[in-house]
Amino acid sequence: MSGMHDVFHLSQLRRFVPDSSVTVDLEAIKLEPNMTFQPQPFQIVDRDVRNLRNRSIPVVKV
Repeated sequence: MSGMHDVFHLSQLRRFVPDSSVTVDLEAIKLEPNMTFQPQPFQIVDRDVRNLRNRSIPVVKV
């Protein structure tokens, strides 16, 4: 974190525009007893392994 730039530029912010097509039916959500939600993936489309320096990072597109 020492190499992090400590200036926040307000000019880079964008206005939030709500998208009404992304509504979720509350009846369809199943909560765990501890009030958490675990989303289930629909389908795995693609898999890849990316190399970052000396580490291999698996990437999965859902």
